[in-house]
Amino acid sequence: MGVESPVERNPILNSNRGMVVASPYAKGAIETNRTLQNSEDSLDWWMEVISSSFKNLRGDLEKDPNISIVVPACDEEKFVLQLLGSVSNQKIDKKLEVIMEVNNSTDRTAEICQKCGVIVDNYKNNEKRSPVAYARQRGLEKAKGDVVVSIDADQVCEGDKWLENLTKPLFENQNMVLTCGGIKHYDGKWLLLLNPIETILRKRRIYKGKEAVGVGFGNVAFKKEVALKTGGWPQTPISEDIGLIEKMMKMGEVTVVEKAVMRASGRRQMIPIKDQVKEMKRGGNHFFDKNGDLKIVR
Repeated sequence: MGVESPVERNPILNSNRGMVVASPYAKGAIETNRTLQNSEDSLDWWMEVISSSFKNLRGDLEKDPNISIVVPACDEEKFVLQLLGSVSNQKIDKKLEVIMEVNNSTDRTAEICQKCGVIVDNYKNNEKRSPVAYARQRGLEKAKGDVVVSIDADQVCEGDKWLENLTKPLFENQNMVLTCGGIKHYDGKWLLLLNPIETILRKRRIYKGKEAVGVGFGNVAFKKEVALKTGGWPQTPISEDIGLIEKMMKMGEVTVVEKAVMRASGRRQMIPIKDQVKEMKRGGNHFFDKNGDLKIVR
């Protein structure tokens, strides 16, 4: 039996070193992150650049922002900079804040986010609360913007108009309560083949109300006031995103925005199908950590 390649075995390594399929904008953030990870001085420089960009996007601190971006994060030091770098370069005339809900992290995630100049809520979650759903709810309740955007820490914006495209219908249409952008993987072999299929299933879920099993909605924007009236994020181990969308559908119009795509690391699904099925029964998302051990997140 031959020696197993660590890149084949370990999705974290693959996500850090493997082939990237994405737009030049997203590739730029991913490749910059990979290049600078081995140099503390270079990372400090990039965090200063990101912090400066966020100051411009935030604007007058005496006034509430128009948009609040909420991101749950646990042990994301290898990925979070590519997300924040891609968000900080967005072209939009609205003022925004970024809230990082850092829960139970054992690495430098909170420190890195603080150096990037975003709001950091660093806390310990207990076993009785669903980590991701609870983090999203904490962020929703802290948000000062009229529109709240929910994304994940291992994602990257596909272009510099992602945020404007995703939120524009909410500001222009009084009846619109939630918008859903696309999610495509930027690595992960067979996962790349699923990108068009997942896009079709996501639209089906929104427009026809049919079940789209296994399709996540980790790229949504919604009106804060309306979401709070529904009680906010369902506190479930999995599918809190689908649960929120189902509640918001009863409150007004919901739509898919095709030009608001986020690229996601394929790490969470890169385990054998039979193991995915077995672990899904326990609830949550799964990937391998930097030591190659299966990690269950939720």
